[in-house]
Amino acid sequence: MTNARGFYNYIFTLQSTLVLEGSILCKIAVIDEQLANGDGGAEQTSLLEMRADLMELVQLLKEQAEEEGTAQPEQGNDHHLTSATTSTEPVQLDDEFDEFIGMRCMAPYPSANLHVSHHTAVILEVLPIDADSVEKGLKARVLYSHPMVNGMRPCTHFLKGTCRFEEKCKFSHGEIISMNELNEYKEPDFESLTVGSLVLVAVSASPPLWEIGRLIAIDKDEVAVKVLKTNSDVSSKLDQIVPLDGEVEDTKDDLQLLETDQKHFSSTDSSDIIKNDSWGEQKGQRCGNVTVGDLGNWQGGGLGLKLMQKMGYKLGEGLGRNNDGIVHAVQAKICPKNSSVDACMNARIKVVDGMQKIKTRVREEMKHAHSSLETDIFTFLNRKLEQQPVKTEFEELKEENQMLARSSSKSLGVKGIDLEYELKQLRSKEKKLKDGVARNKHDKRTMERIKAQLTEVERSIEKVQAKQQRVHSEIFDRQKKKTKDIF
Repeated sequence: MTNARGFYNYIFTLQSTLVLEGSILCKIAVIDEQLANGDGGAEQTSLLEMRADLMELVQLLKEQAEEEGTAQPEQGNDHHLTSATTSTEPVQLDDEFDEFIGMRCMAPYPSANLHVSHHTAVILEVLPIDADSVEKGLKARVLYSHPMVNGMRPCTHFLKGTCRFEEKCKFSHGEIISMNELNEYKEPDFESLTVGSLVLVAVSASPPLWEIGRLIAIDKDEVAVKVLKTNSDVSSKLDQIVPLDGEVEDTKDDLQLLETDQKHFSSTDSSDIIKNDSWGEQKGQRCGNVTVGDLGNWQGGGLGLKLMQKMGYKLGEGLGRNNDGIVHAVQAKICPKNSSVDACMNARIKVVDGMQKIKTRVREEMKHAHSSLETDIFTFLNRKLEQQPVKTEFEELKEENQMLARSSSKSLGVKGIDLEYELKQLRSKEKKLKDGVARNKHDKRTMERIKAQLTEVERSIEKVQAKQQRVHSEIFDRQKKKTKDIF
């Protein structure tokens, strides 16, 4: 009776015995009521005989249970008579159940549809059986040690006896589960963990919530887990995860989904494949953080869906005439503020390498740059001796005039607009620098620095004005020549 297997065998046998015994006791209670209301006679004699037979049957059930070593300790007939006459009072269980309080087990969670069928739980108490629920069997109140939703989290105030919300509390005060639904507790097998194994991992702070994930890396006592629900990676200690064996339902990896899809398509007709090809492929895939599947599984019930339903759309079907259109939510992507479309696209396709990859790439680029240069003495001398002489101001002016002469009238107009815009920017900068000189009269060093910048800006303004004058002169000369050609 001390081990878990003996406990569940004991519960099963005791439950069946109590159900049968409870039904007999209910019949005895009915007979006692008839005897209390009867006046005597042959009918009362038959009732007494029936009552004696039932009491003997109860005694035989007790003796049989004791012989098998799974029944409760023997009790007197007075106890059964008292229980029979008070059918509304609960049947008090023996103190032998006290040793099961605090025992670990695997219990389902019927309040939510989770992928894990049985969760690790602790038996809080074994509920007494009354006459109304005797046929339903024994029930226990359990608390879950690895909650996956808020309703499974044990209420700390309830454990301290200070919770004021009682049944309205959003946390668990213990889930009532039938004893025949409890399974034997399994110790986690950490030695069988490999990359790709399914585990439970904590994804929130205290009190933690647990999610189903898949191992992607193991490094001694550290592991990396990919959470299947959010498709995110988390790190954890090896002793802070729970391996999952056969408790997971409807959770398949991408390879299994592809295999099942291929088998399904190979077994169908070619016409069905052509008709439902895109719908069948997309149902087993993911788009970002949204699981691709029936549209009704993730829609929010908004105005858009209501309008679609009025136009003939049915929940669970793809969009389009053949119901083979898009079936997943469009993922919203947040781009940096004040960024161009090209910058956003470059950031999207940019691959962020680790530090080691960055160092390797820099070394290769430096090596390539050094190898491309000729390092002999003759190349160095040629590079130094063949340098282009610095052009004088007259030569630059001559080249600019030649370029203006070769330019078209349209290019000259654009050049004039650009020079006008550049001159406007320089004028604005000149004004700001003059204001800075006026503000910093008492700061000699700052004023000298600003004056140097102002002098450089004034030179730039003079150069731009000279270029602008040359462009206007070229345009005026062309217009004058054109007028002469006309006349």
